[in-house]
Amino acid sequence: MTVVSRTALVRNFKESGKKLEGIQAELGSVSTLLQSGKDAQVGKIITALADEISNFLHIARLSSLFPEFYNSLEAGGKDIGQFLEDFMPFLKDFEEALGSKDTVTVGDIAEYEISPRLQQMAEAVAGLKE
Repeated sequence: MTVVSRTALVRNFKESGKKLEGIQAELGSVSTLLQSGKDAQVGKIITALADEISNFLHIARLSSLFPEFYNSLEAGGKDIGQFLEDFMPFLKDFEEALGSKDTVTVGDIAEYEISPRLQQMAEAVAGLKE
């Protein structure tokens, strides 16, 4: 059993935001890495991306235990729930492009769709107050 506090959620969001910023910086190199045949390195980036998005979603779900806090969360000019809902189709497209080994689409989605949204997520949680 674990106690969930608003303070812990803010700390976890901030830690996640820092990790997302790091991943966001790496996503810009995915196209080049794929073209260079460095699939293993791309795999590590994608694994880190999937793990951290899963972590962020878990924190967001837990934050809904504090409705006032959850309702105050915004990213990209939208409430966090709508932002995440709008983000999911890009992740699905990314997964499909990976599955079909469409390196051009993988690179484009990583750089132009996922990367800016990770930055918005990181910015949204960076200013949270404990």
